[in-house]
Amino acid sequence: MARVAVLGAGCIGQWVGGHLALRGVDVLLVGKGLLGRTVDSGRLRLTDVERDAAGFDESLPLPGHPHLAASFDMQEAFQSDDFLAVFVCLKLGDNDLAASLGKLKKDTVIVSMQNGIGNKKKLAKLLPEHPIVGGMVPYGVIEAGPGHMRRATFGPIVFDDSMPPTLTAALRGAGLAVEVVSEADAHAEQCFKLVVNCHNALNALRGKPLVEASADRLYRELMASTWEEALEVLRRSGQPLRGTMNGMPMERYLRILRLPNFALNAVKRLKPGLAPDPQYHSSMFYDLEQRRRTEIEELNGLVVKMAADAGVPCPVNTALARLVREAEAANAGSPRLSPEALFAEIRKEAPAREGTPQTRPFARLCPQRCAM
Repeated sequence: MARVAVLGAGCIGQWVGGHLALRGVDVLLVGKGLLGRTVDSGRLRLTDVERDAAGFDESLPLPGHPHLAASFDMQEAFQSDDFLAVFVCLKLGDNDLAASLGKLKKDTVIVSMQNGIGNKKKLAKLLPEHPIVGGMVPYGVIEAGPGHMRRATFGPIVFDDSMPPTLTAALRGAGLAVEVVSEADAHAEQCFKLVVNCHNALNALRGKPLVEASADRLYRELMASTWEEALEVLRRSGQPLRGTMNGMPMERYLRILRLPNFALNAVKRLKPGLAPDPQYHSSMFYDLEQRRRTEIEELNGLVVKMAADAGVPCPVNTALARLVREAEAANAGSPRLSPEALFAEIRKEAPAREGTPQTRPFARLCPQRCAM
């Protein structure tokens, strides 16, 4: 198979590129700091919370693997044009870097694997002569150690039906779950993931792993309110939504999430499911910790803009976006705010009605519910 490149080889890019290399696909990883740490470690190690029981633990020497190479220079990386496809895993604000792919041969497939919505159209404007595939990765991959990329949450990668079958087969052959759907369904999946990704800001501001943070009922209420609000905004904006949480509709998942601890634990005992890696943080947490620009404008910030256009109240995501911007400006990492502090900040965007206690912990946060 012709070569494949991964542009923006962070955790997701190295995860996907490494799996393709395991199937004998020649892969060039193009990236910066995180890729440098992998190369310095001498290997790319892949593990998977869902495949631990099966003993999945693969290591690819880097440099030195026959099907895997790394580059830190975009101009040098794409001097050759013999690529079947380029997986674009850039942060959304870095999309302009993809314009350099325009010199590749015109049948080189450009595959977007980015957060947010509308990325296929954005890349098509930059690269009008290339075929563009819309993709979506529903799960998180963490850097569990130098060169160690670990899948920490769940779900299948989704591509629209313009994805080359050879690449789909290679990914599936390496053990990755992949769904190929219509372009309309792929867009709906991306919209649903935008809703889910709105939690990234909450986790980044809390500064604790998801499993530990979620043991607190108020944190779960904040999480549920973040998602509930984003769902309403996208629906009122006319956006399609396609997806589930742990195999169930989002609304049902939110009801379970809001249960008291004793009831939630009882549900888990009755219906045990897959659990995220105990060390999993959202990628936005690592962005703050490593003083990188976050994707807050393309996630919660976008939801806030859509809410304003649709005339929908959006206090939760407004507060989260403001707090992340403040954390970026402070350049001091995650502020590690308590659930109570986060709740108080959200209340500033949605003040309770007169006579309602401001500190009632589990009041719904949307304005129409503030009097509860």
